[in-house]
Amino acid sequence: MRLLEPTGRYFSMKRYSKLTLALMIVAAFGPYIIPYLGIRLEHIVIYTFLIITLIYYTKAYRISTYFLPFVFIWLTIILWTGTVTFFIDSGYRNYYAVIAGFENYFQPLAIIFIMAFLLCALGKQDIKGHIVGVSYLAIILLALNSVWNLTGMIVDLMPVNIYFWAGRGADISTVAQRASILGRYTGIFNQPIEAGLMYSLGLLLWAYIVSSKDKIRARDALLLILLIINGLLSVSKVFLFGGLPLFIAYIIHESIHKNSFIKHLKSLIIIVPTVYLLNILLSNYWRGYDYLMRFFIESNGDNLATGLLGTRYSSETTVMRNFEQTWAESPFYGFGFGAHGPFDNGYLEFFMQGGVLALLLSCLLFVVLLYYAVQYRSKESRLEAKTLIWLQLLVIGASLGGSTITANRFSVLFWVLVCLFVKYLIDKKKQFLHDNNEFQEAS
Repeated sequence: MRLLEPTGRYFSMKRYSKLTLALMIVAAFGPYIIPYLGIRLEHIVIYTFLIITLIYYTKAYRISTYFLPFVFIWLTIILWTGTVTFFIDSGYRNYYAVIAGFENYFQPLAIIFIMAFLLCALGKQDIKGHIVGVSYLAIILLALNSVWNLTGMIVDLMPVNIYFWAGRGADISTVAQRASILGRYTGIFNQPIEAGLMYSLGLLLWAYIVSSKDKIRARDALLLILLIINGLLSVSKVFLFGGLPLFIAYIIHESIHKNSFIKHLKSLIIIVPTVYLLNILLSNYWRGYDYLMRFFIESNGDNLATGLLGTRYSSETTVMRNFEQTWAESPFYGFGFGAHGPFDNGYLEFFMQGGVLALLLSCLLFVVLLYYAVQYRSKESRLEAKTLIWLQLLVIGASLGGSTITANRFSVLFWVLVCLFVKYLIDKKKQFLHDNNEFQEAS
């Protein structure tokens, strides 16, 4: 399949897909372009490609149907929540919050549609190459943010970082600024949970790449060290109790299954001295060290559970108050886009805005993903199927602490990777069944 350039020359869909994927991933790490409107670089890139996709779709009418369940679910959530927005009076809605809430839901749908168009004409090897390419690009960008973050501990980078943090003007206090007072450094990410999600995803992608290689190179080791450093510096619970344990479990599982214990043992060996050296070097120079240690050292009667959950699920917190209010006033409908936040819980986000129906539909997304990972797993796509399950486990757990599949920056990488993995799994399974049928007919 080829697309026509304005100059009249043609270029292949493979080249166009590479360009699109690279720009979307890079844009996910980009700054706010119009801070007062909350418009980031990813908005401009994604919606530009969406317009291009719609234009060429009207000419080619070619699109992958593998993602129709995701499209249907997201459309239903958006239409239902949008209808609720106009007919239910929440009493505290503002137009900016309505638009922001709508965009958080619409962006995954836009990405899925773009990916469905891009991948319809690509072969299995092309998609495999895209998975590896996107994974490496994301890991390298995360490593660069780690270097930037370490530099920010020595040099004041606030005048630059503010353009990556501030959603409605550079003169407001951001979550990242308040977190940095406690020594929780996030680099370009506005929230510790955002950084924790991204670096947890980075670890799983690193494990995926290494598991498909013969050996771990020095470059791979350096990238892993940088991922771990910034994940720890963010002091994100998602990273400490989600991404890092899942990464270790991933490595151990692959070492047992593939009989490659020595290669995967090297991954674990990298972690131990890295954490040990960080403990020595940062204990006296990092003001976030005590904040990190409170999760592991009992003090003032607080245990691990208290440090992990904090007061998030006590009766006096925003999470419980919002849940109780929604359950009491509008459990089936919710309050529509713009329901007051922060949600501090990915499931509460859907429940408050769209009620029980939106919550169930959001859970259905995970069910569909699990179905694809299990039903379309084949011998040649075993690693991709398991990686998709690891990603789901990360998101399902992390959603207890905040928005995930609609979160800024993270949702771009997540839905791009989901589409790539799903398309690869289905194509591989079809090829496996086709080859098996031919073998049976020949015998």
